Order: sequence, then C-alpha cells, then structure tokens
Amino acid sequence: MKVLICVEERGGTLFNGRRTSSDRNVSRDMLREAGSLLPEGKLLSPEAVMAEGKRLWISPFSKKLFRGKGDYLVIVDDPLKEAQEDEAHDKRFMSGQTITVFVEDLPLAPYEKSIHELVLYRWNRTYPFDRKLDIDLDQYRLAEKTELAGFSHDIITKERYIRKKDSADSEKGGAADE
Repeated sequence: MKVLICVEERGGTLFNGRRTSSDRNVSRDMLREAGSLLPEGKLLSPEAVMAEGKRLWISPFSKKLFRGKGDYLVIVDDPLKEAQEDEAHDKRFMSGQTITVFVEDLPLAPYEKSIHELVLYRWNRTYPFDRKLDIDLDQYRLAEKTELAGFSHDIITKERYIRKKDSADSEKGGAADE
C-alpha cells in the first residue's frame, strides 16, 4: 500500500485532536497520487475511478479536506486495516496494483509491513503536536524530493520513500515477500 501523510518539521501530525495544517493544493496532489487526477489537473470520470480502483482511502476525520470529491474517496473508519485486507485478497491488488491511503489520525506502525511506499508532505514549519510519525524512516529509501507550491504555504516539501526491502527485491526482478 502507498501511504500519504502530512507532517510538520519535526514529524508531528496532530495537535489536540486537530491536524497540524491543511492545504488544498496538497489535497489535489493526493488525488493525483491515487491515480484519480491526471497530471494536467483533470479528474478522471467517477466511473473510471471506480473501475480502475483509483480512489483515495481516508478515515472520516479527513473527509472535509476533500469536499465535493466523494466519488474519488473510500471513507472507512480504519483505512489502513481495510486496505491491508483488500490488498491481500483482491486479485487487482495481488497483481501489483496498490491502494493509496491518506492518514492523519491513525498510527502507521501496526501496518508498517504492508507499507511499500510512503509520501510525506512536509510543512516547513514547526507546530505544536501530540502525535507524530510513528515509523522509522531508516527502513525506507528516499526516492524523490520535490517542492509543491502550496495554497496556504509558499512551499511544501514532498518526499517519496520506498521500503528498502521492496526496492532491493524489485532490482532483482522479484516481488517482496512480506
């Protein structure tokens, strides 16, 4: 599964039950990561998104960040758990397709073995937090680092990490055996 998460400078994700920050340009980029938004910024039809499984999985906590985009979302109480189960049992996902999950309010650590790709949207500011990223980035290889022009922030750094074991397996031509 591919997991998207927003963090402040020190890895914080939530403060007192609230998100550290939000940005509509980041929300659009998340839909692009899921495959429902084309590079030129045009949304796929809801029918194509459903048929191809290119919806973004989120918890009810994150729903308001994607107003008017319900056709492009799977909203479940624990999207990490449900995505992990679907990837293990649905033939589309067993053949290499992956589920993209945006997480704000749930721990990642219990699902770390299922996370093959991690995309951090890093707010280049320090905010108070009481929940932070709970997985060790040393288990991942930084594959890409870019800057997004945010709506609420001038620059948001986007970092794409690939699980080290997965990247070594793909270089050998084999699949990860997790």
